[in-house]
Amino acid sequence: PLLEDSVSVMIYSWNVYASDAWDSTASQNGPRSLTIDISGLLALDGIGLPDVFALHNNYPNPFNPITNITYDIPEVAQVTLDIYNVSGQKVRTLAQGQHEPGRYRIQWNATNDSGNPLSSGMYIYRIHAGDFVSVKKLILMK
Repeated sequence: PLLEDSVSVMIYSWNVYASDAWDSTASQNGPRSLTIDISGLLALDGIGLPDVFALHNNYPNPFNPITNITYDIPEVAQVTLDIYNVSGQKVRTLAQGQHEPGRYRIQWNATNDSGNPLSSGMYIYRIHAGDFVSVKKLILMK
């Protein structure tokens, strides 16, 4: 994607290769590109890129066994989203790495990083994005 102050144009490029197994005839066509102006789509119903970093309340809460965690990233940033138990031990990393501006939603299925199911109780989810840090709690009820 082509990024300026905000995402309004997306450009995709590709090559097409084909070969004929019988006559060993090869053909190449490309690169081709497709440009999509999405600026009008972003303005529909007030939907656009976020203005501020935010970590939203998970839903449902309490949950069993799946919940949704939504967060907003207004600028390119390194992001980590982790789940901790009440003892402060990290049990799961849900997101890690560079994020483009936008609203993100992650489903968590109440498992740890090894894929093992966690027990009922309160857990903490924490986002760290650039200089922004926010913490919220969620409750797993089995």
